[in-house]
Amino acid sequence: MSIVSGPKQSIFSHMTIVDNYKGLSNGLARGGGAAEYGVWRVELNKNFIVGEAPESLDQPTDGSWNIGLKDKCGINSISVIQGAKTIHPTMASSKPYDKYKSYAAWGGKVLLDGNTFKNFAAATLGGKKLRIICINNHASDGIPEHEFTQNTLSNVDEGALAYLMDPPGGWANTNDCGNFPCSAPQNFLASWVETQYDIKNANTNFNYGNQFQVIHDNEGFAPAMGTSCERKADMNAYICRREHLGILTFESSDPDTEDRSMQPIYVRLQGTQMNNKLNSMMDHVWDGFYTGQKRLSRFQAVLDGAPGSVYDLVYTGSPAKAQKFAFTSQNGAAGATIRIAYPSAASRNIVKDGNIIEYNMWVEKDRQYGPVMQTKCGENRYMGVVNIFEFYITSGCELDIQPRDAIQTLVRMEWTMEAFFADGGTTTFMDRVAGALGIHASTIKIVSVYEGSLVVNYEIQEPANDLNALYAIQEKQKQLYL
Repeated sequence: MSIVSGPKQSIFSHMTIVDNYKGLSNGLARGGGAAEYGVWRVELNKNFIVGEAPESLDQPTDGSWNIGLKDKCGINSISVIQGAKTIHPTMASSKPYDKYKSYAAWGGKVLLDGNTFKNFAAATLGGKKLRIICINNHASDGIPEHEFTQNTLSNVDEGALAYLMDPPGGWANTNDCGNFPCSAPQNFLASWVETQYDIKNANTNFNYGNQFQVIHDNEGFAPAMGTSCERKADMNAYICRREHLGILTFESSDPDTEDRSMQPIYVRLQGTQMNNKLNSMMDHVWDGFYTGQKRLSRFQAVLDGAPGSVYDLVYTGSPAKAQKFAFTSQNGAAGATIRIAYPSAASRNIVKDGNIIEYNMWVEKDRQYGPVMQTKCGENRYMGVVNIFEFYITSGCELDIQPRDAIQTLVRMEWTMEAFFADGGTTTFMDRVAGALGIHASTIKIVSVYEGSLVVNYEIQEPANDLNALYAIQEKQKQLYL
């Protein structure tokens, strides 16, 4: 296993791996801050990986190390992290070398192209697990989608494809993940396309077709995929035929991202019983006797980005004011609508590539901004009064949610439309609201006026971009209207 610091691309190729223990793995350490964003790639290309040889040539004859009595893997899940140990240790370490102690970095791309996996039975000669894909025992925070292209499975038995571990219960403590384990292993995704098979034993070898996906046996997600995903208990996984699966990564961009908790966050696909429970990242700080009690509010969730998919993100803590989102899938056509309910009336903007994407056009008959039709990444609307923000995100797209210096309000009055306009209409209404709230009438924008009895939908802006001032206005409105 190797974690390489510095370069934006790491490639392992043309290697032969036989009878490995934890498996071939590669990764990148990117550093924190602005340096960790952008395109970073880890590639394993054209390698020859053999599950088990009849005899292991390098094990001691005294039996002190018998690899045949251990679970073995061809690939150990690949991660992109913020920091790593030096590639050549200069002193003995009491910790395993594969135990990286830093946050998973933002994004990262893992590509496995043209590799051959040969002679993987479902068990070793010693009766232990033998699998092509395993999850690193320390991958608590985030694992990029593993994209397999034009790989060959030669003499690989049913059940030998993967074993996706559950998050260890030991992670659930105040020094690591809090009240429940970190959730990255449950959101693992391996996507296979153009897969080739060399069947040696028709009784034990398998053929899933040239395109399939492997996901964790996550009870909060996998059953909601229906009959297109089949549970494989011996792999602790599901085998799927859903080409739009991908990984949603999102985080708080607020200054207190390591100090304020939003978790657990539940991901729910409308029309299903999905309830995928997410945790934030592990506390990786160690200050001598104490841990740092800091956990980065960054989350990873496996999603099905099939056309028409709509997901609710349900925060048990207050959502961050500013957030960043990215979605990646081997299928470039994948995408999903994300809905977030906020506790306040302060509205939000979507920012893509530094530019604000305006809300959809107002639809008078619906008396709100038009629905998200999934036409482009960043399409969005804010539903005032109920305070729900909706946006569409596609594979390969990154979006930022930023607070907007405005709150949206709807007032219903026992008045006719005719009488309202006879009394000065919107101009008089703005003057009266401004006087009651102690603000300038120019900061009020009328969005719509319609009957039923009489409803005025308006927006109050704060030119100084002072969110505290907006919240004070919101509270004063409540006192006046409720």
